[in-house]
Amino acid sequence: LLSFRQLLRNDIEVPIRQVTDRLRAFRGGDQHSPLLMLRRDEWRDIETGFNDMLHSLEESLSALRTSEQQYREIFNNATEGIFRATLGGRYVTLNPAAVAMLGHDTEAAALSYYTDLESQVYEDPSARRRLLENLMTVGRNINFETRLRRKDGSIFWTSISNHLVRDGDGSALYIEGTFKDISEAREAQEALQQAQSLLQKIIDSMPSIVVGLDRNLTITLWNLRAEMQTGLSAQRVVGVPLTRISKVFNLAQYLTVIEQAKARKEPVRLQKIVGPFHRDEEHYFDMLIYPLSETEEDGLVIHIDDVTERVRLQDRMVQADKMQSIGGLAAGFAHEINNPLAIIMQNTQVIERRLAPDLGKNRETAAAVGTTMTAISAYMQERGCS
Repeated sequence: LLSFRQLLRNDIEVPIRQVTDRLRAFRGGDQHSPLLMLRRDEWRDIETGFNDMLHSLEESLSALRTSEQQYREIFNNATEGIFRATLGGRYVTLNPAAVAMLGHDTEAAALSYYTDLESQVYEDPSARRRLLENLMTVGRNINFETRLRRKDGSIFWTSISNHLVRDGDGSALYIEGTFKDISEAREAQEALQQAQSLLQKIIDSMPSIVVGLDRNLTITLWNLRAEMQTGLSAQRVVGVPLTRISKVFNLAQYLTVIEQAKARKEPVRLQKIVGPFHRDEEHYFDMLIYPLSETEEDGLVIHIDDVTERVRLQDRMVQADKMQSIGGLAAGFAHEINNPLAIIMQNTQVIERRLAPDLGKNRETAAAVGTTMTAISAYMQERGCS
């Protein structure tokens, strides 16, 4: 009996107590000390198994601590705001970037300040309601742009991406996501839109037709003057190949020139052409086709001026010049004819004076040569000289 009790004590009670004490210490936080039983029987397997488990647990905890440290570094050093919020409208967690963007000094101050995100943070409260609707239906929001309010009341544009976190039963727990300040990007975008709008107004205000083409001769620009000339709106033709509107734009003789400008990467100018639009009334145009750059990637621009009035004015000026030339020529002829006629008339007048019978000098001269002015006058009458 004593031998049995000694065996029971050494092989069962003592090892169980050692294992129990070590498990209690493990539960108390000692997760590093190994189980030391120093036995060679079956308990050695338990000792080895426990110590192996302890080693694996230590490796797992070390990896977990490393992962947590990395996550914490990312969380703290991220330039985007990272948050966790309840569905009811309170922040649970905010990283330093989020705290700074919202205008607070510490996370604790920010968490205690916000009790209703819809009214305190969102300039447009309906924006948060739309976010929640998307979360409930889709489960996430990607780059949702809206305006948020800082603690001091200033407003900034932000882009929010978030998702809904659910438990194992599918019930919604909270919202996790990020947001970033895009005010500068929005200002740059608005400035670009204003510049584009101004450029479009300038192009539309031009009295010339301006048509932009890409390298495949697809229309990229169609200004207001082109709309007025063709009756086709820019909305209708932008993105359409130029050849598709040949019923309006007469390409029979101009497509080759356009291809030539594209191939040579040099401007081509056509002057005083009829067309290029199909019209009942004859109009004249000057056309300039030039590439946007030395490469084919940027396409071409067709610049067309209606020069009908100028051509007609030039024609009228040419006709006026012709009439002026004819008038000058006629004046020259008259001048050349007038000179000999004046001499003839002068000599005729002299002859008439010499034959006038009422002049005493004529009678004296006639008498001196043995005749009379009456006889001379009769002779002139008979010969048809008067």
